[in-house]
Amino acid sequence: MKIVVVGFTDFFIRKCFSMKIIKGDLVELAKDFQFDVIGHSCNCFCRMGRGIAPQLALAFGCDNFLLEQPKYVGDYNKLGQIDYGVHTRSATLKENRKKLIVVNCYSQYHWKQPGKYGIPCDYDALRLCMRKINFEFQGLTLGLPYLISAGLACGDEGKILKILEEELIDMTVTLVHRELGIAS
Repeated sequence: MKIVVVGFTDFFIRKCFSMKIIKGDLVELAKDFQFDVIGHSCNCFCRMGRGIAPQLALAFGCDNFLLEQPKYVGDYNKLGQIDYGVHTRSATLKENRKKLIVVNCYSQYHWKQPGKYGIPCDYDALRLCMRKINFEFQGLTLGLPYLISAGLACGDEGKILKILEEELIDMTVTLVHRELGIAS
């Protein structure tokens, strides 16, 4: 696969041999149907108030997916699960992609309180989410925030990259690093 790296060290080149890292706005790229699937990290309390979640909720309604309903608030069983919705566009457009799948990845129990790793990010849950995305959407293109679960969830970049490399083996993956000035 061709590697496109923008302003990152050799560490990232070695670690991201099967992924592409670009600068941009994941939400805008998704609205332009640049990917078949996009995903983001969620907590189990149905709170999408920080990070990229509010933008995705506004653009794609991912705050209304099944596992975001009130009866699932704080449900520990959501951890490691994925939930998704499909968005379509007019078939009159010339581009090949006519649908976008938006995935909520429940990779942290609480948005702020530490979990079993001493941080909100649960690496086991993230791994399960990525494995399920790979199984469910094999062969499709996937856009993820750079680095999913590393920002507000405080996950370690090296551990996250390793999980992505090991689990997303049947997908074309693009990690989108937001430009300065884009709300996080």
